[in-house]
Amino acid sequence: MDILTMITDLIEPTTLICCLCVGYAIKHIKSLDAYSNEFIPLTMLLLGAVVSSIVAYFNGVGVTPEIIVQGMVTGIASTGLHQLFTRTIQGLSGETTEQN
Repeated sequence: MDILTMITDLIEPTTLICCLCVGYAIKHIKSLDAYSNEFIPLTMLLLGAVVSSIVAYFNGVGVTPEIIVQGMVTGIASTGLHQLFTRTIQGLSGETTEQN
């Protein structure tokens, strides 16, 4: 099994959507401007682990180290997905603004 397949197998959709929404909110809510963009990936990593653990608990699976790692990978993937989407939209619209 190659590394890309292994990583994509770890991504959990519910956690990904939750992390995307929270990360978007942190980045775009004006009252959170003091929260540095440098901390968003770390926040998503931790949030991913927590959300994935909660989802596993309520599904009756139990919280294991694999579940926590799955959440962490998914949280980090949400930041990459946000950047991919943002840069794609900027490329399509022809924007050449500075990165926030």
